[in-house]
Amino acid sequence: MEAYEWIAQDSPAHAARWYRGLFQRIRTLAESPRRCPVAPENEAFDEEVRQLLYGRRRGVYRILFVIRGDQILILAILHSARQRLGAEQLRRAAEGGTAEGAGDNRAHAHDADPDADRAN
Repeated sequence: MEAYEWIAQDSPAHAARWYRGLFQRIRTLAESPRRCPVAPENEAFDEEVRQLLYGRRRGVYRILFVIRGDQILILAILHSARQRLGAEQLRRAAEGGTAEGAGDNRAHAHDADPDADRAN
């Protein structure tokens, strides 16, 4: 994940805390994902795209996701200063590919254990 690697250059300990916090925030989606507002990208996609914010000040990240029945699919995790994703990027992300332009900032709750040592 690009964001983790960028933070880890300065402080691996801070990066590990950031990563754990990110996944803790993502886990809150299990309770009530509809509490999150519709993302600006929503108009460019067939499914309702919502966003959950994580971080503070200049370090705010947008977690873009869709709700599919009782499952939540994370489409991308983007720094809030980045450009919005287009329909094609969202479609690729929803199909399991990388959202080009989103870097490697996509994550799924089942992809990683946030308590694992990420400094490898």
